[in-house]
Amino acid sequence: MAWASEGPLTDPSNGDLLADTGPLPALGAGFSILADSNAACYVNLVLRNSLNTTDLFTQKLYVHPSTPNPLASISMTPGLNQRLLVRAAEAVVGTIQVSILR
Repeated sequence: MAWASEGPLTDPSNGDLLADTGPLPALGAGFSILADSNAACYVNLVLRNSLNTTDLFTQKLYVHPSTPNPLASISMTPGLNQRLLVRAAEAVVGTIQVSILR
């Protein structure tokens, strides 16, 4: 199992990286997105292109304070070297940790 996280972050700004899988193989896989925060906030789940220069798809997700749970579980086959990441969709006043499990 691969586990990707930037660890606990305090007061991240809008757009700050919270988790990044790095380049992925072009193989079908299941992903779970976990989050824990002491502040309600929104994050963006993003599929990036293989050069990591463009967002291909973005989905906004709500993080409920102090409720660690899977935000999303998805199955997909990324293109070679595409990556899945989570960014803060707004400034967070508090602490948040997001993990992507594959």
